[in-house]
Amino acid sequence: MSFQSAFLTVCKSLTVAFLVLFSSPVLAQRIFVDFLATGSGDGSSWDNAFWYPHDALAAANSGDEIWIAEGRYPVDKSDSGANENDTQATYTIPSGVRVFGCFLGGEESINDRPPVTPTTIFTGDLRDNTGDPETLHADHVVTISASTDVVLDCIHISDANYEADLTGFGGGLVTTNSDVTLNNIVISNSFASSGGCYYQDGGTVTITRSVFRDCKANTGGGMSLRLATVFGDDLVIDGNESTQSGGGVYNVIGSDLELLRSTVTNNTASTGGGIRNGTATLTFRYGTIGYNTSIGNFGGGGLSTDGSVAITGSHLVGNTTTVGDGGAIIIGDGATIVLGSGFYGNTSAGRGGAIQNASFLSDVTLDIVFFGSNSADYGGAIYNDGVLDIQNAVFTSNTAMLGGAVNNNREFTVRNATFWNNDAEQNGSDIYEESNPNANLSILNTIIQPGPASSTEEIFVESGANPVSIGNSIVWDLPSNFNDLGGNEAASISFANDAG
Repeated sequence: MSFQSAFLTVCKSLTVAFLVLFSSPVLAQRIFVDFLATGSGDGSSWDNAFWYPHDALAAANSGDEIWIAEGRYPVDKSDSGANENDTQATYTIPSGVRVFGCFLGGEESINDRPPVTPTTIFTGDLRDNTGDPETLHADHVVTISASTDVVLDCIHISDANYEADLTGFGGGLVTTNSDVTLNNIVISNSFASSGGCYYQDGGTVTITRSVFRDCKANTGGGMSLRLATVFGDDLVIDGNESTQSGGGVYNVIGSDLELLRSTVTNNTASTGGGIRNGTATLTFRYGTIGYNTSIGNFGGGGLSTDGSVAITGSHLVGNTTTVGDGGAIIIGDGATIVLGSGFYGNTSAGRGGAIQNASFLSDVTLDIVFFGSNSADYGGAIYNDGVLDIQNAVFTSNTAMLGGAVNNNREFTVRNATFWNNDAEQNGSDIYEESNPNANLSILNTIIQPGPASSTEEIFVESGANPVSIGNSIVWDLPSNFNDLGGNEAASISFANDAG
């Protein structure tokens, strides 16, 4: 090689290196979608917007934003028509792409959008009201897989699958091993085998100000979470149905779900009408679990759990079992902590109008809690078959056949509590203690007041039960058969005396 050729080669290499080092990065683009646009259709502006989200998604790269005007966008529509009437059609969101809906068209800033519930609708209904068969619905409306930094904002996802076809995972939205943010999302009227509205397998998802409603699945009518980490703030999970577990939420296999200021209401399932938490972690703070129903033998109208649960500052109200136990909560294995919360008007067809602590392997702690107007056959408020520790509690107007407030069959300690106006049809208007040799009852610093005039004795202890420890407590209307209290003398349960 001549000196001149070598010199030119070096210069070219230096030029390329200089351009790579100092050239400006490619700027993220903003892509527009408006099915009413009349321009060139290249997505470069509102006037020239794409008509269909598929075309914008195909043009998008990581870092891009897609702005979509209000309107209805069937998932099979695109400029090419390649997916027409295809039930496998889905909106696949690329990694790093952010999709924003609810624009009127013409906005220059995201903050210029009107503050509305989502008016940009991604629908899986492919019939276009033309009389096509009911089966013509997309299996999944939106899919996100192995992606990071994906955002969906102000989108309504609806009508995935059809009601008679509970197949596949995730009807409205499916996320797999992805990092996703959902804000102001509505997912409705969608169906699947698991996760009618939403299915998440792995990954981390943050959800705010969103609604999951009127969906159906075999497990997780509203949402199904597997090996997932989810934080939800201000969510509404309402009116969903599961033929098996978790009408509102199915949280299983190591998932970690935290719900803040959220409501889980009017959902139905065989077990866990509101939420099924199986070998997973659930944190529920400052929300409501209400008016959910379990219609199967395993119960748990509001919540069924075999994992770890922490509930703080929340209301559990009006939940029901029609066959099984635990009107508000049924607890299998695992630890459950409830702090600063109230249970009102929950009913069970069997045990535990509010709570059924169903396993000797479970450990339940309740602190600063209120139980009012709950009912069951056994334990109007609570039936205990495990380890139960209650402090700073009020039980009032709860009713049952046995144990108007509590029916105990295992380890139960209550302190700093008040029982009043509870009622039992047969025995134990406040507490019924069974004769299980493993049953132990300790009552400390507690006031136990009489129920209605027709009520039975406040504390009833079956013959042969272990001695009951009562200390520094006040009990009105001592039962005539007080010797059934494990051999304690009358003085042992009088005003402010410790048990002997």
